[in-house]
Amino acid sequence: MNNTNSVSQQEREAMIQENIAEIGMMIGFLIATDALPKTDLDLSSTDISQKVISWAKEFEDTHQGSDYDFYHTITELGKPDGYLDAIDNFTDLKLREAGWLTEEYILDTARFWNSRT
Repeated sequence: MNNTNSVSQQEREAMIQENIAEIGMMIGFLIATDALPKTDLDLSSTDISQKVISWAKEFEDTHQGSDYDFYHTITELGKPDGYLDAIDNFTDLKLREAGWLTEEYILDTARFWNSRT
């Protein structure tokens, strides 16, 4: 869903900044817990930063608005409990697609893609 007309440009930019912060915190946590082995993958901070910005914009373009009904309408993200949970699930998918996650993390039953019914 793309509701680019439903928010002002200033609101959109603020939401993108929020997305960047949330994605960045998640990636930092995953690096710290070795679920994203940055060194083994030979990823530079620049590589990661560029992806974070790109993904933050993509999320906002696709699932715009903090009042969006994430739980009922975005099946590819599981059934997230709101905006930040949707960003986290989106980030998980992007990291998996990029091949940046360990197999152990991907196969963990806590991942929303492993608990789909």
